[in-house]
Amino acid sequence: MTMRSSVIACAVLALGASSAVTGGVAEAATAAPARDCAADGAISYICGLTSVEDMVKVPHGRWIIGSSMKLGKQAPDSQGLYLIDSQAKTGHRAVIRPGPAQGKAPYAGCTRPDFAAMVSHGLELRPGKDGHDTLYAINHGGRETMELFDLRETKGEPVLTWSGCVKLPANAWINSVAALPNGAFAVTKYSDLDKINLTPVLKGELTGTVYIWRPGAGFTEMKGARLSGNNGIVATPDGKYLFVDDYGRRRVMRYALDGSEPPKSAEVAFCPDNVRWAPDGSILVAGQDMSLAKPAQGPNPWGVARLDPRTMAVTPVLTEPGSKAFDNGTVALQVGKTLFIGTFRGDRVAYASVK
Repeated sequence: MTMRSSVIACAVLALGASSAVTGGVAEAATAAPARDCAADGAISYICGLTSVEDMVKVPHGRWIIGSSMKLGKQAPDSQGLYLIDSQAKTGHRAVIRPGPAQGKAPYAGCTRPDFAAMVSHGLELRPGKDGHDTLYAINHGGRETMELFDLRETKGEPVLTWSGCVKLPANAWINSVAALPNGAFAVTKYSDLDKINLTPVLKGELTGTVYIWRPGAGFTEMKGARLSGNNGIVATPDGKYLFVDDYGRRRVMRYALDGSEPPKSAEVAFCPDNVRWAPDGSILVAGQDMSLAKPAQGPNPWGVARLDPRTMAVTPVLTEPGSKAFDNGTVALQVGKTLFIGTFRGDRVAYASVK
């Protein structure tokens, strides 16, 4: 097994999918196949989608972009990126146009990726002008990069064209990304790439940090943002504040990017994975109920909470026990009055009505 293969297998452990929580090389556990896509109480499913760990909404219309993060020996099953129709409740693999052989400035860090091998993780979408947006996708498939895509909104399906990439910091397992003004973006480092292990994170040890990338300057580490498994991240539209999940210590942190305010925290009832802005200006937090006291192979309970970004007050939205059909919820995205929930392990996206 190569070092990279070992690292990716261990990454499954960091995401709660191994047979034990104590560490070591693990194979990806697989959820039940999509033979039964019937609703389970208040939870319904869009089936046939592989490991949709993160999702973002295209600014106008009904479309959602989903990642596909199948790790370990099952990595070839990853589908690159998905297009999900929030109205029809269907989804399929996105067609990616190759674009230039090499990215153009400021994203000229590497050549065009192998889209067939792409293992996408955290996503972000920066709204643009004239129907052209920028999609960011963290890629673990064959290389550790931030892939950039031009997303053109049309009357039909969005059109994705690769436009460049940024090489991620050395030996860093990068998890999530948030766009910032003036072409900058922030990413979370969960842990060192060669030391991915869930145990120290759940013990509350500081394993990660936040990096800021700026055009022409590259990556710099943000001061005071070392947490226990830095996970999901979002930024306010003006770029003044970052909200970062402290996975191992079950809290969401708020940082003033200029350091003018001390950090503030909000506790949640689970290990927070991804965060997404809701239409009402609140933040939806999704994650898994993980601990050292219970096996990690699941099914694992999962939950969704709503965070007020000003007061840092938390309100529960969903609490689910997890099942063979769906567990380990990682992201909650609200479109209209429907909540879509992704998972790093499984063959479907869940959805439910939300007030």
